[in-house]
Amino acid sequence: MGKSILLDLPPQANTGSSRRHPKILVLAIFLYLALTASLRPSSPYSQMSASLPITMLQMIGSHSDSQANQYTFSRNPWPFPQLIHTTNWEKPKGYSKGWAPGDNSILAQMYRDRLPTWLPETPPAGFCKWLSSNQSNQVDREVGDGDTGHVCHETKVDGMFYNPVNDPLRITNQDEGILDILSDAFRNGTVKIKHVALIMLESTREELFPLQQGSDIHNIILDTHKGRKDGGDINTLLSQLTPVAEKITRKSVCWKRTNGSDLAKVPIPEWNGATQDGYGGINVIGGFAAASLSLKSLAATHCGVWPMPVDSFQESEAQSYQPCISQILHLFNQMKGSKSFSNDFLEQKWLTAFFQSITDKYDRQDTSNNEMGFEEIVAKDVLEQRAKARSDLEEINYFG
Repeated sequence: MGKSILLDLPPQANTGSSRRHPKILVLAIFLYLALTASLRPSSPYSQMSASLPITMLQMIGSHSDSQANQYTFSRNPWPFPQLIHTTNWEKPKGYSKGWAPGDNSILAQMYRDRLPTWLPETPPAGFCKWLSSNQSNQVDREVGDGDTGHVCHETKVDGMFYNPVNDPLRITNQDEGILDILSDAFRNGTVKIKHVALIMLESTREELFPLQQGSDIHNIILDTHKGRKDGGDINTLLSQLTPVAEKITRKSVCWKRTNGSDLAKVPIPEWNGATQDGYGGINVIGGFAAASLSLKSLAATHCGVWPMPVDSFQESEAQSYQPCISQILHLFNQMKGSKSFSNDFLEQKWLTAFFQSITDKYDRQDTSNNEMGFEEIVAKDVLEQRAKARSDLEEINYFG
């Protein structure tokens, strides 16, 4: 009888709660979105709250034209006005144009209005900020010869013109003379530079490769183990982290227990190597990377631009506020005239090229390389295309 009663129940008796479930789900999703939107950190930390796969897809995905985007800049007051007071201003000296940051800086205005005597009538890309006012009224202006195809973009509107005289953070040695040893070599003409190679290497913090006892990161690790039962053995564990790094760099780390006694060396497999005792990998004492992201360091090295404190390679979306090395060499080429060949290598034109064995499609590096003005760019896609003609070439697992 119990079963027949259950079967005879009207169907609408069990639908009330089921109909409420979608409403509750929609309400929960709405509340979640409202909560996450209100708690989402402000720029430049907004990407920290994004899911990792989505952030990676944004880096690899396509982006709009770097010069088509229009950015709104806000004027923020300098937080240390006492440091840029007029009493701290520096007058022009030598090649230095002075240092006078402020709203009423005559020196900054003089630099803003100057037109360098060495600037060609048709400047190449990278030097467009010195265009006269009537020329800069154009949004885009073709510059240089037809082979480069670079475009000179607007830089002098709305006061957005980088002025080193008005830069509170600028540090320069242009007011000092050239080092004597270099000055003598340049004056005597004994230095004949025909090729310039700028090699960039990946690096890591010295105190982490290998991990060193007494370093800042080691002390931070020790602080996290204070009061724990295994705190006395933490150095024993840490000493086993980077023995291979000690072998590669030839930097020996003598680990000690918390009581001061020496820890035994961690045995590692030996390999045949021609490296002499005491020599290892490149170890630069006192060297610093321009940024923690390789592509930001690339822009800083080639163009001298300050890395932007934001996630990803956003520098590729903005115009460099000063010329890059390849653009400077192209300016030299323009000054040499139309000579195609000369026995005197000083009259020969520079050919700028960029080489790397991996892809340049990650995080808009290819866009940045083109903006820098390289005439020849060789990356993984070019290597793969050229390797098709050689069937005997084997791809090796080399990443870097």
